[in-house]
Amino acid sequence: MKKLTLFFVGCFVCPLAWSQWTTPNASNNINNTNSGNVGIGNTTPAAPLEVTGTGTLDPISGRIKEIARFSAYTAYNTNYSQLRFLLNRFGEGSDWTSASTRIQCMTDATSQGYIDFNPPGGQFGLAFGSGTNELMRIMPNGRVGLGIGNINPPVALSVLTNYVGDAVEVKYNSSGFVRLHANSLSSGNWNPITAAGDAGLIYGNNAVNNGLNTSFGFVLAPWSNSMSGIHMDLNGNVGIYANDTKGYQLAVNGAAIFTKVVVHTYPFPDYVFDSTYRLAPLASIETYIQTNHHLPEIPSADSVQENGLDIGNNQAVLLKKIEELTLYLINQQKELQKLKRLGRKLQEQEKEIKILKKRDLELERKLNN
Repeated sequence: MKKLTLFFVGCFVCPLAWSQWTTPNASNNINNTNSGNVGIGNTTPAAPLEVTGTGTLDPISGRIKEIARFSAYTAYNTNYSQLRFLLNRFGEGSDWTSASTRIQCMTDATSQGYIDFNPPGGQFGLAFGSGTNELMRIMPNGRVGLGIGNINPPVALSVLTNYVGDAVEVKYNSSGFVRLHANSLSSGNWNPITAAGDAGLIYGNNAVNNGLNTSFGFVLAPWSNSMSGIHMDLNGNVGIYANDTKGYQLAVNGAAIFTKVVVHTYPFPDYVFDSTYRLAPLASIETYIQTNHHLPEIPSADSVQENGLDIGNNQAVLLKKIEELTLYLINQQKELQKLKRLGRKLQEQEKEIKILKKRDLELERKLNN
C-alpha cells in the first residue's frame, strides 16, 4: 500500500517540477522557466541565473546602486564577508558612459578589493583596486597602468609609484634580481656611485648581505650568433664586444672613435725644461738604440703586443722625448751659431791675410826696383 501511494505522489509532483513556477505575489520576483533558467527580478531569464535590479541608477555623480550580493560569515558569527555587484555613477549624466559596473568585496563594513568595468576615464576599460584606491588599469588599446592614479598609461606598460627608491623588480629563483628605478634614488643607494635623484638599473643577489656580493653580470645585447653588445661583470667592469675585460674597467674588442679624449697622467714632463735637468749624451743614446732597437723609456714592440699600450704614460714619454729633442736642437743651434761666427771671423782673417800678402808683394817690388 505504501509503495502504491508513493507512486501516485511521484506521478503528481514530477510534472509540477518541470512546469513554470513563480512566487505568489504580484511582482513575480523569482521565475523558473521550463528551460531551467532562473530569473530574479525578471520573467524571461536568458541564462541559467539572471538577476535584474529594480529602478535606475541616479544621474548624480557618486551614487551607487546595488544589483546583487553574496554573503557569508568567515568565522562563527564574526567577520561578515560579502561580494557585491554594484552600479557606480562616477560622473554627471544618465547614460552608461558615466557609470561603471563594479564587483566589490567587503569584510564587515570595510571595502576590500574590487574590479571595475568601464572605469572613470577609461571607457571600455578594466580596473582593479583596493578600498578606495585604483591600483591597476587595462585600457581598450591593451595598455596597462600600474600604481595609484596611473589611469591613462601612455605606453604598453606604465608603472607609477610615490615611494622613494621604489622599483620594478624581476627575480630568478629567489637568487638574483634586476631592478629598474625611476629618478628617486638616494645618494649611495645600492652603490656609492649613485647620486641623489638618479634613475638606474640595479642588479645583484637577493639574500647575500643585502645583495652586496653580486655573483653575476649584466648584458645589453642584440640577439645574435656573433659576440656583440655590452657586458658588465659582477665587479662593474664594462666590456664592449667582450665578456672578459681582463680586470680592466673598460675593454673594447674592436674599433672605437672619439671626438675628444682626456687622459690624466702624472707627473707631466715639464721638468725636462728645468735648469737642473741633464740631457743624456747623444753617443749614449746611439749605443742604447743599437743594443735595444728602441728609444730609452719607450716600450718595445714585443711588450706592446703582449701588454698593450698605456696611452697616458706613452703620451707623457713621447712629449718628454719631444722636449728633449727640442733641447738637443736648441743646443745644436747654439753650436751652429758659434760655428757661423767662427766662420765669419775666419773669412775676415782670410781677407786681412790677402791684403797683407798684397802689401808684401808691392813692398817687395819697390825694394827690387
